[in-house]
Amino acid sequence: MRLQLLRQPLLFFYLIMLCLLCGRIGVTYAANVSITGADAAVYDQVTGSFVFQGDIVITTGDTTIKAGYVIYDGTNNRLDIRGPLTITYDGATLAGRDLSYQIDTNTGSLKQAQAEMTPASAVSPMYLLGDEVTTCSERTVLSGAKVTTCDPAAPGYYLSAAVIEIYPEDRIVLYQVRFVESGLTLFYWPRLTFSLKAERDDEFTLPQIGHSANEGWYVKSKFRYQGPWSQHGELHLDYMQYLGWGFGVSHVLRTDDKGTDKFHLYVQPNKKSGHTDLTLTFDEQRTYGKNINVTLHSGYKSTGETQGERRQFSNRIAISQSRTGGSTSVSYNDLRYWGVQPGYDTSGSVNHTQTLFGDWRLRLNGTLHKRDLANAKYRNLMGYFAEITKNTADWSLGLVAEDRFNPDLEDDEVADISWNRARRLPELTVRINRFKLFGWETPFTFDAAWGMLTENRQGSSISTERVHVAGRIKPQKLNMKLFGEFTWSGSLIRRWYGTGESQWVAGSQTNYSLPITKALVLTGNHAYEQAFGDVTPFHFDRVSYREQISGRLSYQSNALQVSASTGYNLVTKRLHDVVASLRYSPTAKMRFQLQTAYSLENQIWNYVVGTVQLSPCPAFTLNLGAKYNMIEQRPDRIDAEFFWDLGGWELGYTAIYDGTKNQFERGDFIVTRDLDCRAFDIRYNQVDKAIWLEYRITAFPKAGVKVGASDTSLMFDARGWEELLADE
Repeated sequence: MRLQLLRQPLLFFYLIMLCLLCGRIGVTYAANVSITGADAAVYDQVTGSFVFQGDIVITTGDTTIKAGYVIYDGTNNRLDIRGPLTITYDGATLAGRDLSYQIDTNTGSLKQAQAEMTPASAVSPMYLLGDEVTTCSERTVLSGAKVTTCDPAAPGYYLSAAVIEIYPEDRIVLYQVRFVESGLTLFYWPRLTFSLKAERDDEFTLPQIGHSANEGWYVKSKFRYQGPWSQHGELHLDYMQYLGWGFGVSHVLRTDDKGTDKFHLYVQPNKKSGHTDLTLTFDEQRTYGKNINVTLHSGYKSTGETQGERRQFSNRIAISQSRTGGSTSVSYNDLRYWGVQPGYDTSGSVNHTQTLFGDWRLRLNGTLHKRDLANAKYRNLMGYFAEITKNTADWSLGLVAEDRFNPDLEDDEVADISWNRARRLPELTVRINRFKLFGWETPFTFDAAWGMLTENRQGSSISTERVHVAGRIKPQKLNMKLFGEFTWSGSLIRRWYGTGESQWVAGSQTNYSLPITKALVLTGNHAYEQAFGDVTPFHFDRVSYREQISGRLSYQSNALQVSASTGYNLVTKRLHDVVASLRYSPTAKMRFQLQTAYSLENQIWNYVVGTVQLSPCPAFTLNLGAKYNMIEQRPDRIDAEFFWDLGGWELGYTAIYDGTKNQFERGDFIVTRDLDCRAFDIRYNQVDKAIWLEYRITAFPKAGVKVGASDTSLMFDARGWEELLADE
């Protein structure tokens, strides 16, 4: 909301008077000010006054003023516009009656003011109404003010204030604030203050009221304050039925274009545990020269447990820099517990990339995770990767040093693994990307590598060198016109190990496509990979023999898509299931889909899935879906969703039923009453057995009030209301 909306256009009237003194009626220009459309102008030499009448349009820059009667009192240097007028400035419109402005003192007033604007967070206009507006260089005052997004002539809801004081570029103060819906006052605040300073993220918040199993009934409140100097923060005052009172402060020490420093302190004499719980945190974010970003966090938390006191210390640091030719980032996290259930959880990472001279590039990475906590899997993981490469269009060269752990170790539910750590110290690789023979560029690429490798297993370790040589054929196409098209690629790898083993690894990928008709297409695929010779002494680079073929027949038209696919595993000698799919869209408002699978080996149908999507008109949508397990003779899942706009009323339902658990995963029913500028929702969640009423302002999608209850809790939440008066 532009607070200069009234004061700045009023100052332009002094320039308009200079135009009138020149005696030019019709179109006059002076200091980029013009006035048009005047039917008559009268000048009184005794009083030095001008009277200007007609459909007057005054413009200066981006400001346009429309009025019908303008008086300039030369003796008192006073400007009056009688009757209705409008001022358009910076995309906002202000309307009112009887504007009076004293040029010498830079003060004025406007009656029956009405401003229209669309804030960035709104999807429709917002209106500000006032019985009278008075302005001076220090502040602007609105009496009998209202804010609404409804029709301003008959607003269904509005936020009102007896007086609004606006201090340019500083703050807005509202007195005796009421939120009125259909003539009924729902909320009341004696006074609200909003900061207009760019560095403040100042929002007012309503108390949070609710119930939870741990806290019981609770009321949580925040009170914002300003100072000292440019610092600011908020006080916390909470009451919880089971825990008691809680007190805290969140204070911003500094916030500017270089970063933010803030701390948080919260104390709660916990009457459930008999221990005074304490939380203390400090956070800093700062940007230094050369695009260096630093984030710091330190925290301490003390809580009472059944076995005694538990103390927690947490520290985090992250440093990053992006620059031409590379980037660097470092992060470290440390969490430690003392007292009850002591332990630690430490992790960190380092990443660095840099373009060196010519086409050389350096890449470094390091990771660390050490953890010893109760009820958590023990971890002692460390790894690093260092690589320097040179890449050209014809060839590339790379030198790698690596120590990595098995990725499955990062999973707390890890299964049995054959190796837990592998190292390359180092490995040198040379690759020829384009191989030419007598000036002809062949489809071959070649690479060779030598490395000293080590692998750790459960209770054992092996270390030896490995030589790797490989030739690869780039994807080749063979177009046989009416007989279809083949695409083929292959590779052949030779490896030698210092322990005496050697092996070949062959692989290929073949794809075939045959358009039988324009709509009917047959596709096939063959994938193959196999190792020959000795078994590698390592586990991490072993190749499992795989070979399979698959085929698919598909038909596609504008309304109908049908396909059937199957395959055969040449290693296990097992047939793949036949999977058939159908999608039929007779119109843009209707779609049917069906999929089923048949086991050729067991000669049984596995499942069938069907969906229906109907939208006969924009006001009605219905989606249904189900998966039926034909082996166990039960539904695995059922989905349903519909939306129906009845003109002012809307009905909706979304449900997911899990047949394997014989229960609903989701079940939401909603009834909405749309009152144009606001809406009421009644929602019921059949899973949580919760029902609630939500009130929404449609112009501000984030603004709403929710009141409801479930089996175990009461919910009350108000959000987004600050957008109604927030500064743009």
